[in-house]
Amino acid sequence: MIGPRGSCDRTRVMTRDEFITEPVAGMPFGMKVAHEGDVVRVCPLGDVDIDTVDAIRRRIEDLKAAGARRVVLDLREATFLDSTGVHLVVEADADARKDGWDFALIEGPAGVQRPLEVLGLREHLLFLDPSEPSDGRWRRHPRA
Repeated sequence: MIGPRGSCDRTRVMTRDEFITEPVAGMPFGMKVAHEGDVVRVCPLGDVDIDTVDAIRRRIEDLKAAGARRVVLDLREATFLDSTGVHLVVEADADARKDGWDFALIEGPAGVQRPLEVLGLREHLLFLDPSEPSDGRWRRHPRA
């Protein structure tokens, strides 16, 4: 279920193809996972940093191992992105290109986007419009 402004809805009950709350040690609000058709959206809730990036990486790996071919890292409810978070994004993008699965992002708040923009990564990564991940139209977000 998409919440206000299309963000991850924290109030939904766990069912197939809805957001699932997954508490993660070191991550105050955890992360959610949404199965939307053939797309899986991973939504970190809080900081994406040295304390949380391994849990996010493991979740993406688990989803790929379970057969996910399209993964979106939805940063709208992230509150911070440090260098390990940037590395996670670059690593996931490189793995997707190498291994033949799709990886994209939904941009987060300005403070979360800033490291990606300062490093010049925005033009190299696929950012989606939040309304498009599950409809098969993997087009770049207009601001990309």
